[in-house]
Amino acid sequence: MKIFFNSREEIYEPNTNLKFILIQKDIFDKKGIAVAVNETIIPKDKWETTDLNQNDKIIVITAARGG
Repeated sequence: MKIFFNSREEIYEPNTNLKFILIQKDIFDKKGIAVAVNETIIPKDKWETTDLNQNDKIIVITAARGG
């Protein structure tokens, strides 16, 4: 199954969920990030139950300090 992660095309097995991908990227437990699938923010408590589909677009945004 083709997924776009931060605009990069990647291939995963069918029935992959968001938690699996975030664990693979070593960011599942990272603080200060927001995750959107197809331009919809997914709350952290829904990452484990968010199933992905062909051509879904995942964007991960990291909070930055500064001013």
